[in-house]
Amino acid sequence: MRTRKKKTPHNTGAFNERELITKKNRKMKTNVLSLFALAGTLALTSACASEETTKQEQEQKQESGTKGLTAFVVEDNDTKTRTTGEYDGSGINFYWTDGDDLWVNNNTASPAVVSKNSTNNIGTLLAPKPANDKKTATAKFYFDGDFTAPSYTVRYTGNNSASGDKVNIATSQFQATANDGTHLGTDGDCGTALATKNGGKYNFTLDHKAAYLTFMPRTTQSVISGAIVTQIKVIADKAIAGEFMFNDNGIDTDSRPVTTPTNQMITLTLNTPAANTGFPIHVGSTPDYTKNGAVMVLAPGTYSTFTVEYTIIVGSPMKIGIITKTYSNFTLTAGKNRRVVTDLQLPDYSPWFNRTYQWDAKAPYWDGVTLPYVLENNTNYDSYGTRSANSNCSTAQYGHGVANNATNPLFATAPNANELYYYVRYGDPHYDPHTLWTYRGHLYTGGLWLKKQSVIYNDLKAAGYSQLTSQADMKERFYSSATDVTGTDYRTTYLAEHNIPSTATLTNTTNYFFLPRTGSFYLGTLRDVEFFGCYWSSNALPLMLNDAAYYMGFRDNYLYTGSIGRDLGFVVIPFE
Repeated sequence: MRTRKKKTPHNTGAFNERELITKKNRKMKTNVLSLFALAGTLALTSACASEETTKQEQEQKQESGTKGLTAFVVEDNDTKTRTTGEYDGSGINFYWTDGDDLWVNNNTASPAVVSKNSTNNIGTLLAPKPANDKKTATAKFYFDGDFTAPSYTVRYTGNNSASGDKVNIATSQFQATANDGTHLGTDGDCGTALATKNGGKYNFTLDHKAAYLTFMPRTTQSVISGAIVTQIKVIADKAIAGEFMFNDNGIDTDSRPVTTPTNQMITLTLNTPAANTGFPIHVGSTPDYTKNGAVMVLAPGTYSTFTVEYTIIVGSPMKIGIITKTYSNFTLTAGKNRRVVTDLQLPDYSPWFNRTYQWDAKAPYWDGVTLPYVLENNTNYDSYGTRSANSNCSTAQYGHGVANNATNPLFATAPNANELYYYVRYGDPHYDPHTLWTYRGHLYTGGLWLKKQSVIYNDLKAAGYSQLTSQADMKERFYSSATDVTGTDYRTTYLAEHNIPSTATLTNTTNYFFLPRTGSFYLGTLRDVEFFGCYWSSNALPLMLNDAAYYMGFRDNYLYTGSIGRDLGFVVIPFE
């Protein structure tokens, strides 16, 4: 008596750029062969003892060392139903690999037991296969004991699993080649099924119970053409890895471990652990999973914040940096794959060239002069033309204790002296050596994260700064403490302020904004790109016979607001 095998449907649905789309569940359909008498002494009493049963008995006898064991035989050739994943453009195909085992919840035994197969033939099936194809669509699993019930629950708890009631999702995962999920079983894949007796067989369809992400990074930005991704890291607001309890329904999310910096993060290393290897970033408007498909297994659940970090290598000389994407209320569903198709774009600060001014100048530093698009650090460009007289800095001086405000409306958008002091003192500066950005044809790394002014204001109000009745008050005076009732107006009083940026990585940058180290121009020479960040304020110094103005500058270990000569070419931008 032969039963018709069902086909597991493929996932359907298109994906859109920069969008995560949930895929349909991948199921594993496995046929379990009829039960054989222990030690060959008991006769089969099933009414379906047919030629098929006899054939299966004969096949079992051919397996060395399996006498007296019950065989669970995988017959289904639908590759959508195995344990090792391979993405095909619509869903994950699953296969069996060496180290895979099954567990059966034998509730008819006395006492009831969740038992692991004694042996299987996966190794035998894989032996003749080439090293790059160690997977099989069929397998046989042999169990000690007598199984007579109409149905049993089957569990898969991962490759080389030591328990049928626990699953461990790895914090460090490794994928050697593109679109190869042979690591899934090792890193936390799992599933359950109800095996139902059908004549001389037990048939079941395994439902995968972990969650999966298939990353397919691409880019439409020519400056990172030829880049490779070496690592993909996800960071959530609660544990996405670690040990979870497992039962007939799958992962018990109520057993989720207490959140730690370790288990709320999973790192998928691509190709090899070496720093200069990985998968290529596909250039174009559509992804190509065959070139860089990367699959990660995670714990299911809904996460308030979910951050994806792509570590990339690009350029010559080689630059190593991180491109970050952050999502909110991100749901990972048990048994389902989500495609992550991301257009990786680096921030391009080339437009800031036209926002580079001497202090309060009427026009940009290089107004009327055409320079090469690609600018080189420590290079003088006066040979390309004379800088416009309109770019000369303001020389206005109003004396001691008198506010010296810029007259160019562009400078009115920049922070004033008081606001700079709030940023430096209370902005929780974080130096970031990893964020990549581009400027005039070159790739650079490094910059500074500062709290947004609205966040600083709310922090101070929460700390008892009742002197601040509105955010606009931060323009008028700087209050050094909650008890400083008079404050200081640094537009009319001069004092420098500094801070030491933290080197700790910000896991959530929502409340911060980023400033790159774009350097400066001095006497026609581009200086200190990737070393210094320099930004004008809207105020000159309130001192007689002084040609300096307020600015904010920083490097990797120092943040400063104070004065500098007005003839330097710094960036003029509004701060957040």
